[in-house]
Amino acid sequence: MGILKLLERKEKKPLGVCIPEHQKRRIEELSKKEPKIKASGDASFEVTEYFQIHEFAIIKGNVLKGIVTNKDKLLIGGKKIKIAELWMNNRKVCMLNEGDSGAIFINTKGLRLQPGEVLQIE
Repeated sequence: MGILKLLERKEKKPLGVCIPEHQKRRIEELSKKEPKIKASGDASFEVTEYFQIHEFAIIKGNVLKGIVTNKDKLLIGGKKIKIAELWMNNRKVCMLNEGDSGAIFINTKGLRLQPGEVLQIE
């Protein structure tokens, strides 16, 4: 069948996508491990990395919902902790919008956060 005949055909069948069985199982496993996001506040921030340096804590992650400003407070374990600085692309910024990746600096000691945790912003 020539190209012109194919283009003239009125009924077009959708192209099927073949996914190997081992990849289907991997996708199912990853979807089970995906963190359950329960965002109830004005904004939420998902933790991807956490570092503690003396009195400073650095929380790297993504803004899932809303806007995070340097005047906001994090709600962690029932405590409200003031945000000291916000950084994005190695520059200090005043706010992070929904979908942005960045870092939050806070003044606190003894805080433990794991990747995948979702923090509420007030």
